[in-house]
Parts: sequence; C-alpha cells; structure tokens
Amino acid sequence: MSIKHLSLLFVLINLIACSQNKKQNGDSSDEYSLVPTKEYASFEVPSDVKLYMKTLHLYTDPATKKEYLTFQNVAEHEILVYDWDTKKKINKILFEKEGPNGVGRFHGYIMKSFDEIYLAEVMRPVISVMDSTGKLIKRIHYPKTTDGTRLNPSDCSTLRYIPFEIIGDNIYITQGLNRGYGKNTVEKSKVIAVIDTLTKKNKLLPMKYPVILSTEEMRTQTVGSEFKYSRDFNGEKFIYSFSYEEKIHVANLAHDSIQLISAKSRFIKSPEILGNAPGIIDLTQKLCELPMYGNLIYDKFRKVYYRFVFHKEIYNSKDEDFMELWSMGRNKFSIIILDEDFKCVGETEFPTGIYSIWAFFIREDGLYLSTSHYKNPTFSDDVLQFERIELKN
Repeated sequence: MSIKHLSLLFVLINLIACSQNKKQNGDSSDEYSLVPTKEYASFEVPSDVKLYMKTLHLYTDPATKKEYLTFQNVAEHEILVYDWDTKKKINKILFEKEGPNGVGRFHGYIMKSFDEIYLAEVMRPVISVMDSTGKLIKRIHYPKTTDGTRLNPSDCSTLRYIPFEIIGDNIYITQGLNRGYGKNTVEKSKVIAVIDTLTKKNKLLPMKYPVILSTEEMRTQTVGSEFKYSRDFNGEKFIYSFSYEEKIHVANLAHDSIQLISAKSRFIKSPEILGNAPGIIDLTQKLCELPMYGNLIYDKFRKVYYRFVFHKEIYNSKDEDFMELWSMGRNKFSIIILDEDFKCVGETEFPTGIYSIWAFFIREDGLYLSTSHYKNPTFSDDVLQFERIELKN
C-alpha cells in the first residue's frame, strides 16, 4: 500500500473515531436545529391576568386570514383576544359560572370561530359551545359510551397539549385513567374517546395506556405525572408523547393500528420514576427535577414535529419556589426535531431561565416560545412575550 493510501486510511479511521466519540458524548452534527432569532412579539396584559397559561391558541379567521392570539386567563373566567398585527387586546369573552349560560370551571377550549367556542368543563363530562358574548349555543353531553362505560371529563388544554380534535361530526377527546376498572385501572384504561355529535353516540377507541406502572404501583409509587401525555393530529394520524415513554405512539383515526417509533433524547438516559413524595412541596420539587418528556406538536408549515424534553436537575429546596417553577415549564430543556417520517433529524438545547415552555404556538414564519419566565432578566408580569424560533438546516 502506498504512503498516499496509508495517509487516506488513517484520516478515515480518525474521522470514524471522532464520529463515534461525538455520539458517545451526546454530541452530533444535527441535520436541523432550532435557532432563536431575537425577534419578539409582546402583548400587554391586565394586572389580573396570570402568565400561567393553561390554554393558548393562535386563531386565524378563515374568511379574512387575519390572526388573533387567544388565551384563557386562569385567574378569571374568561378568554382574552389580541389582534396579532397591532398586539392590542380587542376582546374579553367572559363566561358565567352559574345560571342558564353557566359553564362551571373550564379547562381549555377550541375556537372553531368566534361564535363557536368549545369549552371543556372540569367537573362533568360536558362540552359547552359558546359564542363571542359568552352566551350558550348548546351543550354536548358524553357521560357514557353506548356500551355503558363511564367516561371522564376531558381536558382540552395546551399546557399539556391535548386539545379536542374536531373531524367532521366527531370530536376526539382525551381520557384519563378510568378508576372504574378498579384493580385493572392501568391495564384496561383507554386514552381516547369519540363523540358523534350527529348520532349522539359515544365510544372508546381501542388504544390503551402503556403499562409504565402497574395499577398497584400506580397507587403506591407515583408522583402523578407518569401517565400524562401530549397528543397532536397531522391531518391523517394522531401522535402521542407519553411523559415516561421514549417511543412515541402513532395511531390511525380508528386507533386500531398503532406504531411505536423511537424518539429518544440524547440529553437524558431515560425518564426516572422516584415514587411517592411525602408532601406537596416534595412532589412539586420532584416534578421539577425528574427527566421526562413533554409536549409534542406538529408544525404543518415545515412538516416536522417538535418533542419537548425536560432534563434532569437537582435543586436545594430552600432556594426555589417549585410551584412557580413548574408553572413556568421548569428550567432546563431541549426540543427534538422529527421529520414527517418520524425520523429524529436534530435536537436543540435551549438556555435556562429564559423560556416558559407551556406557552407556545406555530406560525408560518416559525415556532414561537414564551420568554415570560420569572427567571428571565427581562421578565415583566405585565407583558406576555414570545420569541420567534427558526428551523434551520
């Protein structure tokens, strides 16, 4: 072998070794990354508005194509509406708790139009459809399936991203663990139900919860987040991200065909389950420290998926307000980027103490993340601010 060929061989061996070392050290040459642009959208909020957002949507009027930022104020019983172009508040939709138009407490909403707003009631399996003045249009009741199985009141938040999906006459709603199954709660509970608004018939679809913990373990060794999940719809399939599952679950409409696809972060070895906490402070501290997976959202403009990842952290309990930290979406995180075939094409780690990652939305020009984290040096509780994040390759 010539000296030239030997030199090329040594270069090739070194390149392979460097590549292997990068992978072992959690480094990689990502095909895609998410890049903060330092371009911001800021919205002044009234003093009675909490920046802890349970539900937030960017709504586009189908007729005018005009955009509006809407979000639920958890301090009051209302949805605020802002004009995207002017960043000014143009409406406050106040809902009554009691009476003929009363909706009790609601946890999340879907705005099909300003005069067709679907509210998820908390205490009973009811969806209240309201108009822009807070008046009731109709109620959709779903107490049981056609075979008599009791259904749980459904959440519709974006805090944990699980909004209703309305497809034709059907509303796809999420279901928590069904305690009616007793000793088989985990093993038998299903994740999704369908309300047929035309026939008034409801049914559970066959997809079950992954057995992350058995029912017995769930009762004695849980911090309460092990069976939480995020769900989005890409126009054809539902994609699920469970907090303690490295694989995502991709389901067809009928949920009778499920693919499990690896979507593992390189920044955490695996989610950790540490068991019960003796009190609410200890529980919240664990929720702020444990490595786990968060929301998964579909970017229809770029045909990619973003999966949020919470990194492991250790805190001195005397130095942190864990309730506030959890309400802001913790501190240290990254986002996995999956292409339209669910192949991991990158993962971006973000700086700590800047982004409040429960509040986000997607526009044609990029992903927007809230920078209204109380640890952010520019934080003001009078301003809800977002930074545009650009996808680059």
